[in-house]
Amino acid sequence: MSARVELDPGPGAELDRLEKARRWDLLGRIEDAIEALGEDPGSRESRKRAFAGGTFGIPVKGRDEDWLIVWEPEAGEEELEPGAEDEIKPWRMLW
Repeated sequence: MSARVELDPGPGAELDRLEKARRWDLLGRIEDAIEALGEDPGSRESRKRAFAGGTFGIPVKGRDEDWLIVWEPEAGEEELEPGAEDEIKPWRMLW
């Protein structure tokens, strides 16, 4: 099952800030987590933390700071059926 990940403006700005600060290691780890989320949003890795209301979190460890990618399925979208990998479901991500 795959999904299209859509960033809210805040997280997109944070990624830009990390890039401008040349925080390549942390930026790479965050981008890897985002990619894994898009590849399989139902995986254990993508749902390491679960919160009320269907919101999930993916912890990302940095050298001197830890991040939590908080995400939720886009409202009103149905779950993908198993084997429907060619269908794309929009998701949004929050920090």
